[in-house]
Amino acid sequence: MDFVDKISDWQSHAREQIKLIEMDPDPKEEDTKIAVIQPFINKVLGYNTANLNEVKSEVNTDYGSFKIDYAIFKDGAPIILIECKKCADILDKKYLNQLKTYYPGIKGAKSKFGILTNGIQYQFYTDIQDENILDSKPFFEFNLLNINDSDIKILSYFNKSEDINNARQIAEELKKRKDLRNKIEELLEDPPKDFVKFMAKQVGVSFVGESVVKEYTSLIIDVIDEYISDKTNKNLNPTNIELEGYYIVKTLLKDIECSGKISFKKTDNSIIILYKDSNEKPICNLYLNDIIKYIGLFQKDVEKKIVINEIDDIYKYSDKIIPKITSSGPKIFEFDGKKYEVKFWKDMLPKVCAIMASRHTDRLDNILAIKGDKHTYFSRNPDELKSPELIEGTDIYVRTDFHKGMLLHVSKRVLSLFGYPENIISFGEDQK
Repeated sequence: MDFVDKISDWQSHAREQIKLIEMDPDPKEEDTKIAVIQPFINKVLGYNTANLNEVKSEVNTDYGSFKIDYAIFKDGAPIILIECKKCADILDKKYLNQLKTYYPGIKGAKSKFGILTNGIQYQFYTDIQDENILDSKPFFEFNLLNINDSDIKILSYFNKSEDINNARQIAEELKKRKDLRNKIEELLEDPPKDFVKFMAKQVGVSFVGESVVKEYTSLIIDVIDEYISDKTNKNLNPTNIELEGYYIVKTLLKDIECSGKISFKKTDNSIIILYKDSNEKPICNLYLNDIIKYIGLFQKDVEKKIVINEIDDIYKYSDKIIPKITSSGPKIFEFDGKKYEVKFWKDMLPKVCAIMASRHTDRLDNILAIKGDKHTYFSRNPDELKSPELIEGTDIYVRTDFHKGMLLHVSKRVLSLFGYPENIISFGEDQK
């Protein structure tokens, strides 16, 4: 099992355990440690929690009764300290201060790190600013529920098979990048006066007084926003795998007369599948570009991300995707003066055939002669048909992958075969 598979395996296990922990009216920190964090140490970091040469729990520090939840050892020296909290706990400054207190008390390694976690959020710290004093901000953090390729790459440096000193170099680079990003964000959100004056002079303003500073501050912020938006939109073209996922969803919805109303919106890390171009009606969200792939399903405007192993796994969630379109209620058609209700339009043709089977049992085999120019519509062998459905009370299957209008057309052909006029069947008055 390679490193990516190990992370995926841990992530799937941890998700299930977190659900159980959250159901407990009185969740305990120990539950999070045993069910989620120990597997993280074993599978992701690669250290054996059953081997005291590698992992020790409740480790004493140089500060009296203070104990760290886990200390990971390599070559006899502690290299990673882990402070654990319950899943429901917010990793605030209070808990960070605990880890900062313990950190200097663990000695012996050239490179060492502190991890603060509640089993879902993982924050990685070290002592880049001042030796043996834990930094106040993490150089790296990730969320168990949303791990991307970049996270996986960084985590790999902390695996037992790697040199921990390389992780230290990565930490220093990440901190520099984070510091630079923060400064750039400050600059772009609230440009300092000297920067505004400099930019104004670059575009030919000879005298930069207060009124010019005020005007150009606003202009610079607007232009920067426009530039970022243009740059982002230019790069937001769907990838091939995203388009493949989009067409799978359209295929799932083809049978219910709406695939022509399905569109998508590209984001920086996913493709949102929409109904009628409405952001208020997302069908699902597909995260397909990273090694670990997800499908995001919506319930009451809340998105739940589920790991999928391959793109074809989208088909497994048809029972969650189709109701997003059909939740408006059942479909109704009228035949021979009576209203019939079906869940999806694709169920109309099998229903019509079932009615004919009950009324004309001795002649039902005649429908096997109804065919298209190139395709078979009815057969006793379901492998000969696309989207076959068994006609109730018979051993004959009917093809159902037609759009709404075609379903009505084929239904009329069936009825004509048994002597019924075409106008005897129609869609319900409010669903035409």
